[in-house]
Amino acid sequence: MSVFTNIYLNFSKRKFLKPFKPLSTKKRRSFLVSAPTQAAEFVKVIPYVTGLKKIGDIVMIAPQHHETICSFIKPKNFQIIFYNIPPLVLSKEYDGLKRQLSQKRFHYIIELNKPANISLPYLTTTERRICLYDQTKFPYYNIMLRDSAESLCSFFATKKYDPKKIFTFYVQDIKSTMKKYKKKRPLLFVNGTDKIDWQGDTITIGKDISADSPEAYKLLVGADAYSGQHDVFYEFAKIFSREILE
Repeated sequence: MSVFTNIYLNFSKRKFLKPFKPLSTKKRRSFLVSAPTQAAEFVKVIPYVTGLKKIGDIVMIAPQHHETICSFIKPKNFQIIFYNIPPLVLSKEYDGLKRQLSQKRFHYIIELNKPANISLPYLTTTERRICLYDQTKFPYYNIMLRDSAESLCSFFATKKYDPKKIFTFYVQDIKSTMKKYKKKRPLLFVNGTDKIDWQGDTITIGKDISADSPEAYKLLVGADAYSGQHDVFYEFAKIFSREILE
């Protein structure tokens, strides 16, 4: 962050001190949600964010490296806008994102990264701005969640959405991918270096397939068990109830 940008943010934060007005519980809301930059955290919060669609419309901004994961999300859940660099006030990326959002009006901004990006409140005139608890981010954010994104459910009186209904994988597509890699069930998805005693085929990240390949997720969903790191693939293994081998 440049010295000039830092000065601008510090001297302009008083604009956010105005108290917000209550919003009618009967009125449909609109949400601008900033997705976690870490892939595993992104997958964890998606069910809570998707639950908000029962009470309003959602626009999510997410880093470009989430594009593969998002390609498996049903488009009717919410709109997704990708960015290459986290938006920072007075930057080219920030100006481009602001133009994309210029015709939209939001009742809430929800920042799910910690520390919260204090440039996001400048994108809109939204009065209600939510982040994970961090008193140093006031008044940029004026509603703070003490716990994780799960607190969104209690705050908005919504329910966690079933993640199996969020991510779409087609049986025929999975079968053709397994055939392409010459894999049969029982199949173990290996995402690490530890050797596991397994009677059957294996598919190994970094050896048989790249972690960046969309086909890796199809093979994981088609697998019977998972072994390895507790990262985004681990989260998918839990969602689709694959056996976890520690």
